[in-house]
Amino acid sequence: MRKFAVLLAVMMTMLLPVASAVCSEIESGRTAIGAGVHQNCILTSDGNVICEGSNSRGQAADYANGDAMGVASGHSHNCVLQSSGNVH
Repeated sequence: MRKFAVLLAVMMTMLLPVASAVCSEIESGRTAIGAGVHQNCILTSDGNVICEGSNSRGQAADYANGDAMGVASGHSHNCVLQSSGNVH
């Protein structure tokens, strides 16, 4: 029974989707990338964040206040670190 459980666990992990990273050159003026499950965001040198991908939960909305210093992305959300220290 134990061998069956191990085999089943291995087979189940093979069926789950796996995120793959694609490395490419960042265009000039882009300073950071936040990679989520279904969306990605790019911090630009002018303090804005450009997002693309799924927007099923509003997670791909751009941030254009010009005060972004950092960006992080998760499963279905993004966070922007503002120059004031606040997180949006």
